[in-house]
Amino acid sequence: MTDPVRAGKIAISGRENYEKLSTEQILKVIESIESHPLLWDMTDPAYKDTEKKNDCWWTLEKSLKFLKVEKGK
Repeated sequence: MTDPVRAGKIAISGRENYEKLSTEQILKVIESIESHPLLWDMTDPAYKDTEKKNDCWWTLEKSLKFLKVEKGK
């Protein structure tokens, strides 16, 4: 399986960052992702649109100030 960071895709920043999230923050991340099916639903027409998915991740990062996403190399 390809590493999402090395593939040039958006990924949640390093493990040490998400290990510090509270239970409430983790639930907010899950709820936010669930409300954007293009991130997880393979039947969603936008699922294969990388640009839309990246925009969605950046939007989530802005709304969830504790969530940090990074572009792959």
